[in-house]
Amino acid sequence: MRRWLEITLPDGVTALAQGLFSGCTALTGIELPAALTHVGNSAFANCSSLVGISLPDAVTEIGDGAFLNCTGLLGISLPSGVRKIGDWAFQDCMRLAAIAIPESVYSIGVGAFSGCQALTTVTVPGRLSSLSPSTFRDCTGLTEVVFAEGLRGLPSGVLAGCTSLQSVTIPSSVMSIDSFAFRDCISLRSVILPVPLIALVIDYLAFAHCENLGAIRFEGDAPKIWGDGSNPATWEGPAPFEGSPAVVLYYRPGTAGWESIEGRTGRPTVPWIDPPRYDDWLLTTALAAEYPEASGESDDPDGDGLNNHEEMLAGTSPTDPNSVLELEPVPRPDDLTEQDRQPLGPSEHAVYARTIPGKSYAVQWANTVEGPWHVDEVVTATTAQKRFVLPKPTTQGLYQVILAQ
Repeated sequence: MRRWLEITLPDGVTALAQGLFSGCTALTGIELPAALTHVGNSAFANCSSLVGISLPDAVTEIGDGAFLNCTGLLGISLPSGVRKIGDWAFQDCMRLAAIAIPESVYSIGVGAFSGCQALTTVTVPGRLSSLSPSTFRDCTGLTEVVFAEGLRGLPSGVLAGCTSLQSVTIPSSVMSIDSFAFRDCISLRSVILPVPLIALVIDYLAFAHCENLGAIRFEGDAPKIWGDGSNPATWEGPAPFEGSPAVVLYYRPGTAGWESIEGRTGRPTVPWIDPPRYDDWLLTTALAAEYPEASGESDDPDGDGLNNHEEMLAGTSPTDPNSVLELEPVPRPDDLTEQDRQPLGPSEHAVYARTIPGKSYAVQWANTVEGPWHVDEVVTATTAQKRFVLPKPTTQGLYQVILAQ
């Protein structure tokens, strides 16, 4: 074990050899010469006391594992001329809280920032046309990733295990989302995909085990699902959304290819229609004329328990107390999906609710008025009536429908 604390290298050094300072666990700082252009493989690997480092402007390449497992590293300044960041270059730098990737970078290696648990935001520059597998895997503190236009694909495991990531917008230049790309992103709630430049391909398990992921919104035509095209008949692999039970695929009316997507993915498809602005919606109702003093979003002029904003979202009338979210006593087969017309099991009980396609609902149930009240699942309606399958009550059952979106 080497015990250097601080080092100053002489002028004229242009490259750091492989493993030069690897394992110097007491090294806290180093002054690098201005002529340095290349940081070699594993040059500072396992320097666990290294807190910060500034790379000279001349550096163009950071080698494989150059700062691997520098667990004390808080920050590093990457010069504007860096072109390549090697495999595992900053893997497991667990305290690295920020990194600015220069626009000059055209290559980032496998797992380059994986395990950087303190990293919260990342911007992927526009010159970078591709990332490598597992680039940001297990960055558990990452809440925001910004992808510039020009990125062609999201490779396997690129953001897998980023458990704090809540939303992501994917550029239209992306042609493929590979297997496990977002696997185990348990906080991810929404994904937006703009109109792609060419047909998008989503690989198997790309969004697997994202248990809170509800909405994936497509601006363009339906994507190709793994197994489509060259040999679709032999595809028996897992779906992209396995273990993500709440996923709903929203598509713009007028886009193509959505007829068979639900069967291939196992997830419902719903037209994506933007909700009206409150002021625009207000003009379509009699609210301002009949209740001029109660036309605010939080008012409830008809006293039915839904305020005006909730009435807008639910599609009910703000001036009619009988226009409410309601359970219905009998099924309407023509307004149910094929799945909702299937026979019940011996321990199951069904309740039916009037719904609006594209809205999300849940049924609360209890055995007594005092509760406890339970919600088994939230579903997004695709028809005008929805069946909720609940445990058959042993004595009595009390139910109420609520708007979940």
